[in-house]
Formats: sequence, C-alpha cells, structure tokens
Amino acid sequence: MTPRAQKPGLTSRGPSYPFSRPFDVRRIPDGGMRQEIEASEAERAALADAMSLPAIGSLKARFELRRRAGGRVVVEGQVDADVTQTCVVTLEGFETRVRHEVEMVFSPAVPDETVRSRRGDFEVQAMRPVPGSDDQADPPDPIVDDAVDLGAIAAEFLALALDPFPRKPGVAFEDVVDPRDDEPSAFAALERLKAGS
Repeated sequence: MTPRAQKPGLTSRGPSYPFSRPFDVRRIPDGGMRQEIEASEAERAALADAMSLPAIGSLKARFELRRRAGGRVVVEGQVDADVTQTCVVTLEGFETRVRHEVEMVFSPAVPDETVRSRRGDFEVQAMRPVPGSDDQADPPDPIVDDAVDLGAIAAEFLALALDPFPRKPGVAFEDVVDPRDDEPSAFAALERLKAGS
C-alpha cells in the first residue's frame, strides 16, 4: 500500500472545499469501474492558495474503484499535476511535474458514531469506519453518505507528492532555512478548509 505521512481523512466535503468530486460507491459494478477527474481553473487556484503554491497549472487523476467484502471499497490510481513551486535557495518560481500513485481502502462508517482527533492546530471530526479484516498499517477511511470524495483524494496525494524543500533544477542545496517552516503545511491548510466546511 502507498505510504501516507498521515491520514487527513479528506473524504467528506462541504461546498467550501476547493476540489470536491463526491462519488456514490453504490454505482460501482461487480467488475469495478474507472473514473477520471480534472480540476477547473478556479479549483486549481483555490488549491494553490491553500497549499501555499504560486500556481497549479493542471491537476488530473485516474482512479479504479472496486468493491470488497464487508462493503469496503478499494480506490487505486494516479494523480498528475503541473505545479509552480518556489525554490528555497533562490526564492524563484519554477514549474515541475508531480505524479503520485494512489491506493486507499474505504469502509462503511458506523451510523451516529464519531471520532474526534487533533492534528496540528485543527480538530477533525469524522465517522468511525467499521473495522475491516484487511492487513494494513492504516485503518480504512470512512465511506460517508455512501460516497467517497475523489477530488479530496487527488488533493491529498498531490500534497503528499510535493517536495517540502523544492529547488530549481541545477541549484545546489546548502544549509538554508526554509522561510516557510513556521507557515502551515499543505496538509494543515487542507485541514483548515475542511474544518470550515
């Protein structure tokens, strides 16, 4: 399974979330199905602002969704993006292509039961997933209202793929303190958006 630094649980979004593509898992046939999504210009601009990026030129994702026993859903695929980042050495903007493989497991949430966890300065409340039998390091993310948010998944894995200390090609890295160390991370910004939705 693809390693994940943390589990933001970006699966249920209100209208204020910048890139949301809820998908009804009841539509998945026995043989599975493919879905492709792409962020609009406005959605890319909002995500770039949330992730403290100068710009996101494109953001696309391809997913394969399959059903598993116990109502679980496996989502696999790939996220591709063209982003503009700021070099931590020269402070100049430069464009880079980002790609990240996706592999996630979702499980039906227990009705009327919630779990609250603290990540950074943000409190996140989400439905507690039904325990599954999958042998995995992380528990499944919850399926909320029979849906998973493919846009939120794409945003999460884009954040995972970003280099926290980006450098322009050919620029040597020395003992440079990133001026953004005291600023919220891309994940923290996404959590703040979720908390406000």
